[in-house]
Amino acid sequence: MHGNRFIPAALLLSALASPILLQAPADAQTRTAGRVVGEKGQPLSQVFVQQQGSLATAFTDEQGRFTIVLDANGRRAVELSAVGYQSKIVPVDALNRPVQLELIPTYQPTYTPVVPERVTPRIPLMDTQVGIAYQLQNLRLSQGSQAVEGWIDNALFGHGQLRAGNALIGLEASRYKVPMTLPNTTTSSSVATPEVTDVKLRGGLVFSNPIMEIAPSLSVFQQNVTAGNSGVPYSGTVLDFTHTRRGVGLVIPGIVSLGRFELLGEGAWYPWTTTTLQNAPYGVGSPQRVDLKAGIGFRVTPVVRAELSYATQRWSNGGFQETSDIWGLGVTYRPERTEEGK
Repeated sequence: MHGNRFIPAALLLSALASPILLQAPADAQTRTAGRVVGEKGQPLSQVFVQQQGSLATAFTDEQGRFTIVLDANGRRAVELSAVGYQSKIVPVDALNRPVQLELIPTYQPTYTPVVPERVTPRIPLMDTQVGIAYQLQNLRLSQGSQAVEGWIDNALFGHGQLRAGNALIGLEASRYKVPMTLPNTTTSSSVATPEVTDVKLRGGLVFSNPIMEIAPSLSVFQQNVTAGNSGVPYSGTVLDFTHTRRGVGLVIPGIVSLGRFELLGEGAWYPWTTTTLQNAPYGVGSPQRVDLKAGIGFRVTPVVRAELSYATQRWSNGGFQETSDIWGLGVTYRPERTEEGK
């Protein structure tokens, strides 16, 4: 009987001790540690570690280390994930060495840098400009049976124009004082020195292509003639009297580009004119005026053009005829042009 009383007590102690004995090896297997690094071996913090098939999770510290308590019902593998890195599944048995995560590859476009082509600004051929020229002129005038002629070697000519879009406004003026001779006499001495000032204003629109521009324009002019004969008639023509000529007409300037050379031209027709004579016993009516001009220019620099020109000016009205042949040498300044925009 005494031996039997100790049997239940032994069985009870055995039952209480068995869970402790069984749990000890199980706890040793559920806790595991590891380390996570990047592509260059740098420690990665805040990497999320989760046992597959369970809710067991952990995060890496600043050294990239983590410790996780595994669930016995989960798989023997953990999944590592971090922002910007590819997730990775690692067997628990492989956690005895650092686990390396790789960056998520991003789209890196390959392209050839495009260097913008430098476009040279195009300056119009008929641009804003101002110029001056020296002129040599031969004047011939006949009225009825009388004729006079004079060579002018002191004529000055100035011109300018303003370009705004396709609109063009131009102004030109000439002045000369000429000793006159009488071709129908034997004398070669001067009998008078008339002084002439001629001013023309025009405005129109430009039409162009890459090498040529023309600008049909409406034009007005005024020409003042001072007799210069001390009040003594000498020729029997309008040059014996101070007078003013005015008119309205059409003028078409044009230019053709040939590289550094440029062909210059201008045609003008004034069908509506008036002539006002002072103290004259007669009138000359309204003679028509026609001006024709041609020349060649050479760009000495991008902003300076040298010019050589020939022009003819003709007046006609029945018995009144006047012709001038004009040779000119001048220079034009074009401020809108630069080394880049020639």
